[in-house]
Amino acid sequence: MVRPISGAKSVGIGPSNVSRANASERWGEPDVVVQYEEYFVEHDVSTADARKAAALLKLDNIPATIVGCGVCSQRDMEYCETRVLADHCCCERQFIPEPFPWLPHTCYVGPHRCRPLAHDCVRYVRLRDCCCYKKLAERWKSILSKSSRLRAGGAALLLWVLLLL
Repeated sequence: MVRPISGAKSVGIGPSNVSRANASERWGEPDVVVQYEEYFVEHDVSTADARKAAALLKLDNIPATIVGCGVCSQRDMEYCETRVLADHCCCERQFIPEPFPWLPHTCYVGPHRCRPLAHDCVRYVRLRDCCCYKKLAERWKSILSKSSRLRAGGAALLLWVLLLL
């Protein structure tokens, strides 16, 4: 049997985690109040559904940009890489046709109104259509087609190894 050298000590954060001078002192009530916010799945695109949509995606039919868009800056392209999906979840709900059916994602909705990272939904739509759509379509078509080939290749390799045994 293993016994600790010292007595049990409370572990945590906050003023209630101070050590007592003696055993007769009482611990105070914690100053930390835990509050929760519930979030619900607003809509999602599974990897399987995204893979099917990517297989049907014709990259040649997607223009690099739309007339009147102008040039996309490096900052705009970084937005496409890191923040466009968050704004998609904020600005576009399930009753709007999914603009990214080939991109696996889950959008949540909570008690507070979200604020688009592009500052407003109109700017998000412009960036999505002018800068992000073709780039993301190319990237995710490539990612999803490679992952399906790897899975098929792995199954073929396993079958080959089993035949050798």
